[in-house]
Amino acid sequence: AGVDPDRLHFLLKVDSKAEHLQRLGESDLFLDTDAYSAHSTGLEALWGGLPILTFPSEAFASRPPSSFLFALQMPELVARNVDEYE
Repeated sequence: AGVDPDRLHFLLKVDSKAEHLQRLGESDLFLDTDAYSAHSTGLEALWGGLPILTFPSEAFASRPPSSFLFALQMPELVARNVDEYE
């Protein structure tokens, strides 16, 4: 079970916004973090058609992507606990 490690890509910062947006389009899923989440990068991902899986905590900084997903009627991408996220 799980994700094949060869499918995971941890990317470094790029110099141009165009290159950043292009890379989002080459991905299958955006895994958001719980402590401090995507914010504007999350919006860019969603605008580009890239789904986000998020796990919001109690901190405000972790909740914007869940708000975006609820507004887009995609609540199934908001994990309610660690088990759902994993």
